[in-house]
Amino acid sequence: MSLFRNGLVVLVVLLTLGCSQVPDVPGTYSAKNGAATVHLTLGDDGKGVWSTEGEDVPLTWQVKKGEVWLHTKSGGVLPGRISEGGVIRLELPGVGELEFRQIR
Repeated sequence: MSLFRNGLVVLVVLLTLGCSQVPDVPGTYSAKNGAATVHLTLGDDGKGVWSTEGEDVPLTWQVKKGEVWLHTKSGGVLPGRISEGGVIRLELPGVGELEFRQIR
């Protein structure tokens, strides 16, 4: 009976790990904001850059609860929803929603 119970525990752990895999997020993304284009680069090391015309803002990032959290140096956090097909949606105060599509 204990062998069955141990096997069941192992199966549950493996299924849980398989269902909670982090999406493949690192890469370069692009979004349109009116006529301007915004680029978001997320590195494998948890570091990234938010780039607009003439300005690059360094940031760190992490995946938490199915979202990408962008952390700025000033302490701000922008959570972005991860969607199928390499899309990250961010809601920016005063701007609205930006839809970042993975380009690399």
